[in-house]
Amino acid sequence: MAYVIFVKYFIMIYCSLYISTKLVNLNKWKFHLVFFSCSLGIGWLYCLIPSRYTGFTFFISIITMCLIIKLIYHFSLFITFYITILSVAMSHSLYLISSIATACIGILLFPQIVEDILARQMIELLLHFAFVFLLFKIKRIKRGMPFLINEQSNGNKTGIYLSFVIILSLTLIKLTNIEAISIITILMILLCFYLLYTWWLQRIKTTYMERMTRKELEFLNNEITSLKQDNEILSALVHKDNKIVPSLIMAVKDYIAGVQNDHSAKIDIALGNEIIQNLETLLLERQNTIHSCVSFNLPIVKTNVISIDALMNYMVQKASHYNITIHFDYHFSNTSCNLKKMLSNCISESELCTLLADLIDNAIIATNCNHHSNIMVKIFSDSENQYVIEVWDSGIPFEAEVIVNLGRKRITTHKDFGTGIGLNTIYHITSTHNASIMIDETVTEEMYTKKMSVIFDNQHSYILKTNTRAEEFHYLKKRIDLQIESFSS
Repeated sequence: MAYVIFVKYFIMIYCSLYISTKLVNLNKWKFHLVFFSCSLGIGWLYCLIPSRYTGFTFFISIITMCLIIKLIYHFSLFITFYITILSVAMSHSLYLISSIATACIGILLFPQIVEDILARQMIELLLHFAFVFLLFKIKRIKRGMPFLINEQSNGNKTGIYLSFVIILSLTLIKLTNIEAISIITILMILLCFYLLYTWWLQRIKTTYMERMTRKELEFLNNEITSLKQDNEILSALVHKDNKIVPSLIMAVKDYIAGVQNDHSAKIDIALGNEIIQNLETLLLERQNTIHSCVSFNLPIVKTNVISIDALMNYMVQKASHYNITIHFDYHFSNTSCNLKKMLSNCISESELCTLLADLIDNAIIATNCNHHSNIMVKIFSDSENQYVIEVWDSGIPFEAEVIVNLGRKRITTHKDFGTGIGLNTIYHITSTHNASIMIDETVTEEMYTKKMSVIFDNQHSYILKTNTRAEEFHYLKKRIDLQIESFSS
């Protein structure tokens, strides 16, 4: 029995410490040697201290893990405590799930497992370790909780509250022998673990959107600084022109008047050439100055929404690094439709910025991989007054795997450029607003190969228009909600 207790708590403590490394994305092999030694010590502690003091031993193990994490990561006390509580809560929750899974396996398939304590315990621990390992194989959370390291982001303490409820519930299970209370407590732990997981996903999304907002603000601030500098240069130019241009005008007038008043007088060619030279010099200075101040790559159409205009400017400049040109078309079918109504009725400003950024990023990656250079971004309302966002590109088509798994899991076929999170974010935003996604590979414009549309039609459809995927048709049909409109070429 002592051996079973030792192995149980050794695995649980080791998994807790392993989770801590994954949460902060600092998984190094040298840490595991320390974790192994710590887990051995705490495992023997559980064997030596009588079972009636298990609750006391449990809190000693938490304090020990907290010290180990503090010494290894050198975080502040609050962040160290936060990481420890989250790790312990998640590890014990997964152990509880493995225990339930083992019981189900025993009842349904192998009844002898339920009777053999050692066999049941070993299966529980193996499943526990597998669940911990597989948890961080989920692409969206495999990088852990990077927001934990930033103390300012810890204003949202939902995670620590849920972890406390899980730990207190675990303590209650250890202290009580009443079956009804134990069942209610187990259900409470499972519910809190589910809420902890959903909170985790939400914080990752929020962190991503905050990062995008910071980029937009940074670009906007840089743009304002650049405009101020241009304004100062142009102001100095105007000030100089106010003095030079009138004098040149007077010189030209005097020259012409002199010729007109005395037709017999010999034309002063040297003076005329000097005036022309001064005018040419003045013209060249102005051309160079204006060329240095004006960016000809900025979108022609302005939406008058600062964040969207700033984002488009940023995307145009980003695309220019790959020699890709972005054209921007912005119009609405009638006066009852406009961008402000779109932002109030269909989608928030921050979500629209995120949606545009991800759509254009994907187009830049596809276009760059195809060594082409054209992207068109359209925001408009159609004949049915439905708001539509279209991004046309001259890039390579989506892989069939990407189309099938859009919104389900992160997939990218361009690991050097993308992560796959952009397409997932697009699907999540469109789902939230019941909008439809259309991938059209049948475009007839010579400059473009495909377009991806988001249509705010309250249909939440997923449509693929294609005439080149006959061999992939059966694979694409695995996606039940995908409507394939195939045309013969």
